[in-house]
Amino acid sequence: MARTQATVESRWARGGQQPRSHATQDAFLDAAEALFGKHGVEGTSVTEVARRAERSIGSLYHHFQNKEMLVMAVVDRILGDLDRGIANAHDAAQWEGLSIGGVFRRYVDRALALDRARPGYKRILLEVSLSDAETRGRYKRLRRRLGEGLTQRVLDRRDEIGHPDPETAARFAVDQLNATLTARLDRAMTPTQFETSTDAEFTTEVIASVGAYLALVASG
Repeated sequence: MARTQATVESRWARGGQQPRSHATQDAFLDAAEALFGKHGVEGTSVTEVARRAERSIGSLYHHFQNKEMLVMAVVDRILGDLDRGIANAHDAAQWEGLSIGGVFRRYVDRALALDRARPGYKRILLEVSLSDAETRGRYKRLRRRLGEGLTQRVLDRRDEIGHPDPETAARFAVDQLNATLTARLDRAMTPTQFETSTDAEFTTEVIASVGAYLALVASG
């Protein structure tokens, strides 16, 4: 899986440290994210992270002073990657030529692809958010930006909306789509009646649902 080159120079970086090896640091971050996403932050030890990364405990502590710093480095990388992805998605040129239905389909496809490529990232953010207000605030702001961007893409095509109040309808439709998508991605903890469907079946039905609410006069 392709990853952004990470240098952890944040509030959680070890003071004055310059990473000697991005490859080693990324190996620890990759291993930690995989284990945290599968077993939880509390359920994973630094020994397990070092073993999965095929590096020594001493090397891990060279890059990350303690487990808390390792956890926050993982969080910083996830949030940074999400931030760049959202910024890229805000480029209206990416959505040119698509109807509202096409916009929704691309949005859902990307969300499902991210979940497959990076399983467990939401579990990590949600677990850390419970005890860290800054992470909670950053994640909330990112999710708000994502929803606002999608709403704007819908309103750019307001002539396709048959609902008598396009702006209210667009906001509600985006919330409806995101809530359904969240349940889909969290189906291990949020049982739904459509949890055994394929991604293609899910995508077709969720787009049909929000499209019907918007009373689309043109759909792709």
